Amino acid sequence: MRLLMVNGFFHPYLGGTEKHMYEIGRRIAKKEEVHVLTSLLPESKEEEELDGVHVHRVKTKFHKMPTLYPPPYPRSPEARKAIEKLDKKYDFDFINLHSRWFPDFAYSFFYGKKRGKINVFTLHNGRPIGINPAISFAGSLFDTLYGKKVLSLADKIIAVSDAVGKDISHYNCIDKEKIVVQHNGVNTSFFKPSPPTYREAHGDPDNVVLFLGRMIKQKGLKYFLKAIPYILKEHKKTIFIMAGTGNERKKLIAKAKSMKLGRNVLFPGFIPEEDLPSLYSSADVYVLPSLWEVCPLTLLEAMACGVPCVVSDAGGNSEVIENGKCGFVVPKKDYLSLAEKINLLLSDGKLRKQMSKKARERAVKFFDWDIIAEKTRNIYLDLL
Repeated sequence: MRLLMVNGFFHPYLGGTEKHMYEIGRRIAKKEEVHVLTSLLPESKEEEELDGVHVHRVKTKFHKMPTLYPPPYPRSPEARKAIEKLDKKYDFDFINLHSRWFPDFAYSFFYGKKRGKINVFTLHNGRPIGINPAISFAGSLFDTLYGKKVLSLADKIIAVSDAVGKDISHYNCIDKEKIVVQHNGVNTSFFKPSPPTYREAHGDPDNVVLFLGRMIKQKGLKYFLKAIPYILKEHKKTIFIMAGTGNERKKLIAKAKSMKLGRNVLFPGFIPEEDLPSLYSSADVYVLPSLWEVCPLTLLEAMACGVPCVVSDAGGNSEVIENGKCGFVVPKKDYLSLAEKINLLLSDGKLRKQMSKKARERAVKFFDWDIIAEKTRNIYLDLL
């Protein structure tokens, strides 16, 4: 089997889609031939073999679109030429596209359909509804004019959550039989309970509550800030770590100061990948108050490190977290419920310990990348 995975971004860019491609690709490459076509990023090579995956990068222009899209938007006419050139050389069985948002890379599906390839689309993003009116309008318009056509060219769609599969099927009139759900995964050998060095660095406080991710409106972080005073009423010696970068970070820092939360809320910025297990393990609770989600990797990483989670009911969050077993699921924007469940976990050490154990067990049993990669490989093979 020869597989070509296509996306505007790939390693060393760190995002959920890119990490998914890397983890799946390097595992399947142990048994099959795997290639990736992506953008040429600064300090990356045009051609390289990465953990058995053949990576081909093309020259790309990047456009900043901070209101609509967190990373820079890639434009690459070279990608269209490269798809044809690579296929002539390697004769791929499958073209696996990972985003409909980048037309120059999505061209691979039009080429694949014309050449009789098996087109597989991995659905990482649903409709961006409920973040703000501009994003909702732009996302819906794009799908109506272009995204729906790209999805219609897929022989199979791998949805990384049931929620996103149902959403796309309903609003884009995609045949449900085309869609199979295969959640994201986590490297449970790397993400595991580790020394809590971040906690120790801040004076070993009574409690640590953590958020890690992009600081954008989608993540609902203003509701996390609103919940904090209600948590501090019951647990004064608690620090809240809001780690990550994004266009909302400065606003959140200013808001925390105006709420006089400066001593309790920390904004450490970007955290290197190698430090993440320690960061997660320093937390008593992981919080994800998103307005819109699909299947967030940070949630799986926190679980693998044995951290109970309190999450909103956005997208696939409730598919990952078993409510009341390894964490709690609360309604979107409901900061009072968010505070209530965090307070419950901080107050009950026994419950926290039970949920910690179940979180780790669930991550290992159902979401380890080795399991996800083999299931994904079988989806490909069933299409041959």
